[in-house]
Amino acid sequence: MDCQIVRTQLTAECSHLIGISEHMLAFGYCDANEQAQLDHIDVRLQTIRRALQRLDDGTYGICEVCGNPIGADRLDAMNDCSRCIPCEDKRNQSGHPARANAWPRRSVSVGINLQN
Repeated sequence: MDCQIVRTQLTAECSHLIGISEHMLAFGYCDANEQAQLDHIDVRLQTIRRALQRLDDGTYGICEVCGNPIGADRLDAMNDCSRCIPCEDKRNQSGHPARANAWPRRSVSVGINLQN
């Protein structure tokens, strides 16, 4: 796992989501559907920022619940995840919604130029 690539992907997605929310807010009015989208974007941004913080702290790829490594396949699929599959399964079985902050992966960061 190349942490710099992950950082670049997460930063690009963050920039993209901020751009979307700024565009939506530029009109000054949001209906219920748009507000739900903005809320979803906010949750995604929080999740991404936590993943970036784990990269800074050196805890990226370590389950926040049990402390075991998160599998490389899981991190490849969801580069912002903070729990290993067994801990995520336990969380979902206990009544928490399954990855309520899910968002399309990889496609978001395609075509983003971070040099601007």
